[in-house]
Amino acid sequence: YPTVPQETPVRIPAATPTAYPTVQQETSVRIPTATPIAYPTVQQETPPLASSESSQSEAQIQDHEAIQHNSEELNAVQAQSDRNTSTLTSYNRLLSDENAKIHIIQNRSITQGGAITKNSDNIQQNTANIQQNTNDIKSLRDDFKKMGKRVDATAAMGMATSSLFQPYGVGKVNVTMGLGNYNGANAVAFGSGIRIDEHVALRANVAYVDSTNDTGFGVGASYEW
Repeated sequence: YPTVPQETPVRIPAATPTAYPTVQQETSVRIPTATPIAYPTVQQETPPLASSESSQSEAQIQDHEAIQHNSEELNAVQAQSDRNTSTLTSYNRLLSDENAKIHIIQNRSITQGGAITKNSDNIQQNTANIQQNTNDIKSLRDDFKKMGKRVDATAAMGMATSSLFQPYGVGKVNVTMGLGNYNGANAVAFGSGIRIDEHVALRANVAYVDSTNDTGFGVGASYEW
């Protein structure tokens, strides 16, 4: 391989430190020391010394009174605590009774709720049955009305048919008409008859009622001797 010439490094001159001016420090102020103030001395009076026995007796009396007072307060607190306990017991008993009553009422409410639901179902069923009976009664009433009209129409057709005549002469043929009315029903009848001989006669007829649009037919024969 060919030889590559190396470059000579450049020499960097050394940095010269910068000179800064010197700052003069101020001289601290000297604070004088405080001198304490002298107060005049007050002479304390010395209390007279009591005898040792008198001091012990008064201390025992005070202790006895304090113990008695504390006992009275303790008894009062105990009595109040007993009263509070008795009152709390009474309240707990009343609360237990009320809870029992509430439980009974809840059970009754549940039972009555089931009975009410059952009664509601029965009422609905009875209402449906009553409606069905009402419809049946109405249908029967309509049937009776129709039957009554049919009876009236039948009676009117009978009246009209019975009004028809037979021929009197032997070998004669006749055409006859009759009208009938019964309870507001109107009927009309038409007939035709023939007398074959002196003893035998035949007749055919038809009747119609306008109120019911009913039509009836009839054929008859008679024999005389």
